[in-house]
Amino acid sequence: MGRRRLNGESQMDAASFLQPRKTSLLQRQKSVLRPVQATIDVLIATVLLFALALLRLDTVDFLYRLQAVIVVLLMLGFYSYFGVYRFQTDALRMAIRLTKAWATVVFCLFLIGFITQTSSLVSRQVILLWMVGSYVLQLIVHLIFRLLVEKFHHHQQRGRQNALIIGSSVLGHYLARRINDNPWLYTKIIGVVDDDSAALSRWTVAGIPVLGTLAELERLIDSLRVVSVYITLPLDQSKVIARIYTALERKNVNIYWAPDIHGFKLINPSVKELGGVPLLTLSETPLLGTHKWLKSLEDHVVATLALLVLSPLMALVALLITLDSSGPIIFKQRRHGWDGRIIEVWKFRTMYVDQGQAPGLEQAIRNDRRVTRVGRILRRTSIDELPQLFNVLQGTMSLVGPRPHAVEHNDYYSKKIDAYLSRHRIKPGMTGLAQVEGFRGETATLEKMEGRVAHDLKYINEWSVWLDFWILFKTIFTIFSKNAY
Repeated sequence: MGRRRLNGESQMDAASFLQPRKTSLLQRQKSVLRPVQATIDVLIATVLLFALALLRLDTVDFLYRLQAVIVVLLMLGFYSYFGVYRFQTDALRMAIRLTKAWATVVFCLFLIGFITQTSSLVSRQVILLWMVGSYVLQLIVHLIFRLLVEKFHHHQQRGRQNALIIGSSVLGHYLARRINDNPWLYTKIIGVVDDDSAALSRWTVAGIPVLGTLAELERLIDSLRVVSVYITLPLDQSKVIARIYTALERKNVNIYWAPDIHGFKLINPSVKELGGVPLLTLSETPLLGTHKWLKSLEDHVVATLALLVLSPLMALVALLITLDSSGPIIFKQRRHGWDGRIIEVWKFRTMYVDQGQAPGLEQAIRNDRRVTRVGRILRRTSIDELPQLFNVLQGTMSLVGPRPHAVEHNDYYSKKIDAYLSRHRIKPGMTGLAQVEGFRGETATLEKMEGRVAHDLKYINEWSVWLDFWILFKTIFTIFSKNAY
């Protein structure tokens, strides 16, 4: 059944509705509160460091000035990453985010000091007092700042403006709750309007009644003094959305459209603009521009250091493989890499040559007779994966990413699992989020492979350098997993 036409609608179609414009449609309100709070945090950290250095040492030498610069850069990055300045959160979450961000800054500072061997050149007493004092002062200032802002905001919220939700889908439910539960918004949802009677019958948001159909929309806006409407209709209703826009543009109301795309398995979704045209990204690799450069730098630096440290072990393993059984030291297998390109993945050989470390759907199982004596140890400890450090330096793999599966596995599982091939939107890795979350080793059932794929897609959507380092750190504690054989 089609939706009923609005009163006084024009013949405007979806194409004209989405015409590009010269000015940006994606302008965001930039609150002055965030830079003010960030400036205060930076001043607390730097001023306290200089003050303690003067009090204890009577001078602020080069190392303390350099530390101040590094701290400012780290704070600007990590405070934004952990969402310290999201004022819509409660005080407890704010304190937790501040604690995580400051702890990460301090950890990175100690790591830099350890690597550069400069930790012993600064006063431990000064650093300890500065570390604790800066955190306590920042926390106090954040709480005071928050109380002042909330008091002002409460005064402003006495006259919240009325708004309607158009569309009673799951997204409509979610958006209505989020708006009304957010005390920082000047808007209050007072009702929902839709032509879908079946969807309206399932509307269960407390305090937000069903007000009618789209035919009654203009009357409702006038009688209820509605200032804003939020359209949560699906993408296939673009013509209806165009008619709504035409009908309401003379009503002087704010019109917002939240496309209902939650039924899709999105890969790194975002909103962008190109030539004045708003673009809703449904699937995109996170490795673009600066992100691609950072990922490559991370891979090459860490892989080079790892090879320097592990080269004696790798030489010993090569000798043991040669003594244990006949055949090549390195086993190469064709697998799918970034964007589905075929790559050769290197591993230490762990199976007898005549019993099949060869392509195929059959995975290694517990007590597999094809595995050599040395191979069991290598697989158990993941040492057999170390030659993939050369793949990382070649650029065909990354340290962290979805594990590359054999070509035959991809052909099989891509027909069984939705969005399976989307795991190729980023470089495959030596380790990954799935591996440190319990999906390492054999995937004997379809459910286990679905779990691995779900974690791979989560990694792609949430990728960051810091997530990579967390996975690398956690990998150390999963090396002796019982799932590896």
